[in-house]
Amino acid sequence: QSWWARKQGKEDPNSKIGSKIYKKNEEFFKNAEMRILHDNASFTVLQYSDKKLEKNIIHIFAKSIFQHKLTVYPYVLENENYRCGEKVLSGAELRKNGIETEVRENRSYTIECKKI
Repeated sequence: QSWWARKQGKEDPNSKIGSKIYKKNEEFFKNAEMRILHDNASFTVLQYSDKKLEKNIIHIFAKSIFQHKLTVYPYVLENENYRCGEKVLSGAELRKNGIETEVRENRSYTIECKKI
């Protein structure tokens, strides 16, 4: 791990993208279903979910981009409520309005949505 990352308490920039999230949720990822929500020259967005859509981890990989915000529309159950970060939203709201997040070029982001 780089000295800077260790001092800042950050993930090692030389490690594989998402390895910290994977280690924390290893059992989940072994059994998760994966959906490609979006894939083009600018972004790749993947959603990993358990079979009941109770836990959803969304990975955003920003490539060559010109925008600073992205709205992601996860596949969730419309009649359930989810906690996505600090927000609590209904499945219907998530499917209709999505989750807006700030993005920067050549970075990856993770959003976790859990059924409550």
